[in-house]
Amino acid sequence: MPRPTAQVQVPVASSIQISVQLASTVRSDLLDLPTQRALTRSLNSPLSADLDELHAYAHDDQLGPAGERWKGRKPADGAEDEFLTMLVVNDQIGPAMNREVSDQFAKDPEWDATKGAEKLEEKHEIVTAGTDWHREAGLTDAAKDAARSRFWAGRMVGRVYIPDEYQDRLLPTSAGRPRTLAEALDLIHVQAVDPREGGPVQDRHGRTLGYWYAYDQEVEGRSEDRRVVEVHTPTHVHKFQLRNGELEPLEDIPADSPFHDPAQPQRARRAEYLMWHADRDGGTAITKTAKHSQDRLTVVVTYHGRNDDQTGYRQLIVTNAEQPKNTKGQPVAFPMGPGVALNIRGLKKPKSGTQGLGSDEPDRHTPDIKVVEPLNPAEYHIPSEDAWKRRILEVFDQAYTLSPEVQVSGESKRVSRKPYDRRVAFAAQDTGAFIAWALRAALMLAAQILGKTAEYRDVTFQPKMYLDVDAVNLEELRVKLQMWESGALTLVSLLEATPGVTDAAKEAGRIEEGKGTGGTPENDKQAALDRLAKGGGGEGGGA
Repeated sequence: MPRPTAQVQVPVASSIQISVQLASTVRSDLLDLPTQRALTRSLNSPLSADLDELHAYAHDDQLGPAGERWKGRKPADGAEDEFLTMLVVNDQIGPAMNREVSDQFAKDPEWDATKGAEKLEEKHEIVTAGTDWHREAGLTDAAKDAARSRFWAGRMVGRVYIPDEYQDRLLPTSAGRPRTLAEALDLIHVQAVDPREGGPVQDRHGRTLGYWYAYDQEVEGRSEDRRVVEVHTPTHVHKFQLRNGELEPLEDIPADSPFHDPAQPQRARRAEYLMWHADRDGGTAITKTAKHSQDRLTVVVTYHGRNDDQTGYRQLIVTNAEQPKNTKGQPVAFPMGPGVALNIRGLKKPKSGTQGLGSDEPDRHTPDIKVVEPLNPAEYHIPSEDAWKRRILEVFDQAYTLSPEVQVSGESKRVSRKPYDRRVAFAAQDTGAFIAWALRAALMLAAQILGKTAEYRDVTFQPKMYLDVDAVNLEELRVKLQMWESGALTLVSLLEATPGVTDAAKEAGRIEEGKGTGGTPENDKQAALDRLAKGGGGEGGGA
């Protein structure tokens, strides 16, 4: 019976840690030596611990399981279990990450599909089936997850796959085998891969040779899950089982990559895969400064809370006075609170030769009482909290979010938010690329099921991201638009200053061609410019 040509994989449910060495039994016809070596380095990367810490900081786990990242003072008596319950975290990193991601999605992204140089109409099968898959497969949610990974890990990774439970439907003799593009896409899933669980296989020069992905797979008749490492090369998708620290092939014949075209071997230089990644320029957004500032903010808000426990109560420091006792004669603290009258008696003085003459009352010391007021949070805690909070938000270009706390002009708000708007626009470029890749990968995998890879090979997708950037920054855009119209600024420079425009040269070409509402070229050109000016930011602003 012919084997199904589509890869069938199972989604991963939890993070796993991998440390392996490639088995000597891996055949050279499965993986060439450079790929084997690069894969070994990828699976044994020492960066996993760093990624674990970055993930924790981005997901409201700044203290660690046992409070090991607490930077404040610890109890001298070692009673840390009770102390950990008193720690307070004011998470600023997670909300900053979510703000940057959500502002890339003022509304659900849209896209155009082209076949060669021809834009496909809305009623075309690829467009209608792709639109349904976009919605039903949760492509937008996967793109948001990938965008979060880009923020905390400095890398976003995607994967398109077919779950194992659909394997029988892929058999040529199956009555349920898909016959249409929509039916084939219905079997295909997309996920954002945790960068700790998969990513590119790269040589020492950073050249991508393929991808790897590791997950646990349930196997009938086994008491424990099987650990599988999936390896994508330009021509095939391989599966290995991790056993005793070695990778053993799970199949004699690997699945064909739907992107591989034997007639065009030159495409190996820019190979496409059912996995994809993009690295954030500069790596993770969670810098050492951000982590340090978050640690100090945790300390100060914890101390603020401890001081709040004493709000309304004074502390008494008493010397040369007898300790109060309860009815059982046991020492107790000095009573505090409203309506309490203190009767403080001094300590007895040692007996002397003259003591007791004319009185049975012993001589006593004069008590010394000092009153300690609670710390004023407006003087001690709040300024420190605000300072550390601002330092964190400045790392993420989000200090503008503090502006409601002070009176600032509209111009100041615009200037302070502008770096953040650019950050969102740059992030949206990678997120848009994720969406474009996912649509194409799903289409090619569906085409492989249908036996139509050659028919769909030249179909590409152009996403439209809608950014929630500050509308006040559009004033600057409109000024630059006027400069361009007067000849003082090139169109490409204008477009490069427009948030959300991912390809300034391409967009410039579209405007110059005057693809607008129809009519004369001048009217078309003006209509395109009007859309640009209105769509540079705010809800409905397209990229």
